[in-house]
Amino acid sequence: MLSPNIEYDKRSPINIYREIVVGKRLVLMGTSSSGPLYEPRPIFNEKVAESEYGYGSLLSRYEDVSVFDESIEVFFLRIEEDQVQKGLTSLLNFNFDLLYIDSFNFGSSKEDIYFFIDFCKEKEAMGSLVHGFFDIEEDADISYINELLLYLSFEDISETYEDGKYLSLVYDHIDGHKAGALYAGLVTSLDPGISPVNKEVEVELRKEFEKHELISLHNNGIVAFRKNNKEKIVASNATCAVLTPNSNHKNIANFRIAQSILQELSEEFQDLIGEPYYGGYGVEEKVKDIIDEKIDEYTDRDIIREAQYSVTSDPPNGDIFITIELVPIFSLDYIRSYSQVRIYR
Repeated sequence: MLSPNIEYDKRSPINIYREIVVGKRLVLMGTSSSGPLYEPRPIFNEKVAESEYGYGSLLSRYEDVSVFDESIEVFFLRIEEDQVQKGLTSLLNFNFDLLYIDSFNFGSSKEDIYFFIDFCKEKEAMGSLVHGFFDIEEDADISYINELLLYLSFEDISETYEDGKYLSLVYDHIDGHKAGALYAGLVTSLDPGISPVNKEVEVELRKEFEKHELISLHNNGIVAFRKNNKEKIVASNATCAVLTPNSNHKNIANFRIAQSILQELSEEFQDLIGEPYYGGYGVEEKVKDIIDEKIDEYTDRDIIREAQYSVTSDPPNGDIFITIELVPIFSLDYIRSYSQVRIYR
C-alpha cells in the first residue's frame, strides 16, 4: 500500500533497449500522434509502442506485422505527413535490413520510387543490403506497374542490373490489414533463406484470384495470397519486383541469403575501423580472413553452394572495397553483392 505521507510523481515508463538480431531489423515508417521524429526506436511490444507513440498509422501497421508472429520486434520511424524522402535520408546511416513505409503505394509517385532505389544503392555501396515492402492497391493498373518495373532491369556489356531486387510489391487484398505490412512481418519472422510461401496466416481475403491470375501476378513481380487446401490463407509466391524469368533476384529467399551474409560481414568489419594492422596482419588480409570464415560457415550450414570474392583497396583514403558472388543453396547461378570498409573515418 502506498504511504499517505509521501508524495508520488508518475514518471514515464523506462524502456531498457536490447539489440534486434541482424537480418530481422524491420523498420516501420509512418505517422503517429507522438514520439520522436526521424529517429528510429526499437519497439518490443505493444505497451512500449503505445507509451512512446500514442496512436496513428505506426501502431496500426505494428498490428499488421505481428499477425504471423506476435513476438516480432521492430523499429518505429515516425515521420511527418508526405515526408518519405526525408524519412529515408534519416535512415542512411542507420543499420537495418527491411522496411515498410505506410501510405506508400507503388506506382503513385515515380519520384519516390527512384529516390528509394537510389537510397538502396547508396546503402549497398556502404556495405548494407536493404529491402522494402510496398502495397499495390486493388484498383491499380497492373500494366502500368509492369511498365514501371521494366525500367528497373537493364544490361551493360558485362552484367544485368535488376533494381527490382530491392522491392517486394504486395497486392493489398487482405481484409482488415495492409497486405504489404503483413508480408513484411512474415518475411522478417523467418530466418534468411526460408521461403514465406505456404506459411499460414490467420486472416481473410477481400479478393481471391484464380490460379492463372496468381501466375500472372508472380510473372509481373507481385506477391499475392491465396487459400490452401485446408482453407487457410498463405502467400502464393515470394517474388521480388523482378520481371526476368528464372532470375536469382526474383526470389526473396535468395535475396535474404545474400543480405544476411553482407550484413553480418558489415557488422564484423566495424571492428577494423581505425586499426591499420590487426594481430600482425594487414587490414586487407584480415578482411579476407573474415570473408573466408563467413563463406565456410554458410556453406557448412547448407545455405549457399559456393562463393567467390575480390578485395581491392585505396590506402590513401583508408577504403577497402569487396565484391562477393555467391550461389544460394536452391540455385545454380551467382548473386553479386558489394561491401566496403572505411578504415579511416
